[in-house]
Amino acid sequence: MNKYNKALREERHNLYNPIKVYQQDSDLILGSMLNFSYGGACIISKDPIQKKKLLKLRLNYSNESHKINGIPVEVVCCWTKKSVIGDSYEIGLQFRDRSAKLSSDLTVLMNSYTNFVC
Repeated sequence: MNKYNKALREERHNLYNPIKVYQQDSDLILGSMLNFSYGGACIISKDPIQKKKLLKLRLNYSNESHKINGIPVEVVCCWTKKSVIGDSYEIGLQFRDRSAKLSSDLTVLMNSYTNFVC
């Protein structure tokens, strides 16, 4: 089983309060995250991204009890498709960095969403 197929089988967390996805070294918003797992994420964006393109992104999230600014992630685009939501694209991203730090940041993010949604 390759890494991409393994990422597809990981538990996904759907988002009810979107996480903004920025290009890492700017304030330019690339899109909003629809769901994520430890392996990757699906975002919605006004522009398509070329398959296999490498990107350096930053995730920002806040709710009433948590504020997470600037989780850096390096991703590769696995797929892009036209969305049924307006004039936008759904984009599948695979995390290239599977470090303990990223896993820890994503766990905090998942826990804050679980606590927020329930």
